[in-house]
Amino acid sequence: MAEGISLAIIAVKKSRKQHIRHLAADLLKKALLVNVKFVLFVDNLQDLDSLSQIVWLSANNIDPLRDCFFIEAETGIKYPTLCIDATRKNREFDDFQRDWPNVIVLDEKTIVSVDEKWPNLKLGPLVLSPSIGYKSLVVSIGAVSIEDF
Repeated sequence: MAEGISLAIIAVKKSRKQHIRHLAADLLKKALLVNVKFVLFVDNLQDLDSLSQIVWLSANNIDPLRDCFFIEAETGIKYPTLCIDATRKNREFDDFQRDWPNVIVLDEKTIVSVDEKWPNLKLGPLVLSPSIGYKSLVVSIGAVSIEDF
């Protein structure tokens, strides 16, 4: 905060249309986010302790024109907080008409196989598969993210 930059990361399970915008408006109008310059809304499945996961998924889940917005305090005057909707988009709540990609991870058999071969590859100490940290983000079988709301 030495530079005066502040960020709040909020995990949300969307349950209706415009959920993120309404939530942002409520938080700002009730003064629950005072002096916060950026609010990043992410899916509730994300590991909030993993900054790399948050950055990776957020960068993949936003279109700046669609997902970055300010909330009006009153007509013509906006709160000085940039809100960013970095959640997965879907047809039901976001009117998003294309399939949203599922997070792709290796299966357990492949992870174990690579771990067993690692010492013979002479690549240094074992590096755990990134798939382990992303498994909780897989919402369905296959390449398309199909959620059960």
